[in-house]
Amino acid sequence: MEYVIPRYKEILKNFFIILFFYMYLFQPPVINKSIYIVVELLILFTYVFFVDKKIIGIFIRKFKVEIFILYIIICYSIVRDILAGSEVYSFRFFAWAFQSFIFGFFIIYVIDKFNNRRENQLQIISLLYWTCFIASIFTLVLLTNKSFDTYYQTIQLDDFDQYADMAFRYRAYGISENLTFTYSYVMGFFAGYTLLVIRKNIFLIFPFLLFVLAIMFNARIGIVALLLFFIIILVQKKFSNIIITVVLALIVLAAVAIKYSDLTAMMVSNKEWALHFFYDISDSIFGTHYATTSEMDQLTNSFIIFPDTFFHWVFGNGESLFLKTGGGNSDIGYIIQLNYGGLLFLIQILVMMMFLSYRLCKTLTWRNWFVSIFICSIFILNFKGFIFAATPGGRILFFLYVFYIYMYPNKKLDAA
Repeated sequence: MEYVIPRYKEILKNFFIILFFYMYLFQPPVINKSIYIVVELLILFTYVFFVDKKIIGIFIRKFKVEIFILYIIICYSIVRDILAGSEVYSFRFFAWAFQSFIFGFFIIYVIDKFNNRRENQLQIISLLYWTCFIASIFTLVLLTNKSFDTYYQTIQLDDFDQYADMAFRYRAYGISENLTFTYSYVMGFFAGYTLLVIRKNIFLIFPFLLFVLAIMFNARIGIVALLLFFIIILVQKKFSNIIITVVLALIVLAAVAIKYSDLTAMMVSNKEWALHFFYDISDSIFGTHYATTSEMDQLTNSFIIFPDTFFHWVFGNGESLFLKTGGGNSDIGYIIQLNYGGLLFLIQILVMMMFLSYRLCKTLTWRNWFVSIFICSIFILNFKGFIFAATPGGRILFFLYVFYIYMYPNKKLDAA
């Protein structure tokens, strides 16, 4: 089982690569989302036609089953949108498949081509770690610098109107798209990864705390990622990792509380919203009544909407419940996919999820930390929202899937 230990010196050493990863992973909404895809297409085509045409054949041989499943899903969504008379999810699936798998493979292939040593190849995880660290710094700056936060709101393209009338804005701090969903999960992902490696570099406590801060002020779903890593540590009986993290965190937080009382007050004022996540879990599992309104009850009751005709059960209605106004809306991924494309479409999604899980497990075995994190993440995130979209969470999870499959070839599986 291999863990890459992030080192601070890598930030300056690989600054431009980290900047590239930032634009790829978080895609700040200061320009139209489609521009990112156009630029990536131009980069890919330029490389293929002028540098190395072999990349196409290698990608097809390596991921032929994934390509086939993605092709079916995209074609089905295109046909469904044509029948519905409007573009609903076909572009979303194409953008996700291209950015996560195709362009993601291109990035990994180029890094592999110019780094023959294994430790250099694995450095990509460290680069992603520092990319997310930079993102968490932006969250901190937006939280503490009101003028910069106000300026950013004027140039970004996302909708901030829902927070305009609030006396206290409690989320959406960051220079990234999808702040209220998968951005937070990415922060929780690397906060959890820090728990695995902190004994090797105790100064990673600073990124850890910033990752947690980014979770607190964006979306509670990030806590789920952190909890998954916590479970892995408990299973591996690496209790010292947790003890070290807690002790270091208390020391740093005590220093911050003394030096920066305003920041401490801001964090404390937001604790109820963050703790509501644990209240929901306790109320659902143990029957307690900590939460006045349970988000879990909303997800399992209000947002469970089934198709109303046999035709819609099989083929869907071609509409997005997430975008629907006037009631009858849902943000549960499985429910959205069922109503959009019917059981035929939902089965395609589940087949893809199960195959990716199976292949990753066969390639890395259950002992690798990423296997359980990946499998749990895609099934959980597609319940909480829509993971199969070009968002930070969708990009990084499937990017790392491609990375591990490519870097750890399983000859028996490849030959099948």
